[in-house]
Amino acid sequence: MPRLRRVEPYVSPGFTRLRRGRGFAYVHSGGGAAGRAERTRIADLAIPPAWEDVWISDSPNAHILAVGVDAAGRRQYLYHPVWREQQ
Repeated sequence: MPRLRRVEPYVSPGFTRLRRGRGFAYVHSGGGAAGRAERTRIADLAIPPAWEDVWISDSPNAHILAVGVDAAGRRQYLYHPVWREQQ
């Protein structure tokens, strides 16, 4: 079982999702684009394309993996599976 790291969305280091044409680009908070491994991990999260203002943790062991705002304006969270089991 992985040891989870607690993160604070939009404050802890992570990626933001930007719409680029028909797809998305992912930019790290420290600058620079996401590499191939990060893009694969982010794609595996299956973040709904309708979410806006998306933040994605740069750690695969974060308790919160991604946060976004849905079409109704509600903040939605994607949690690590181990975190969900512990709750």
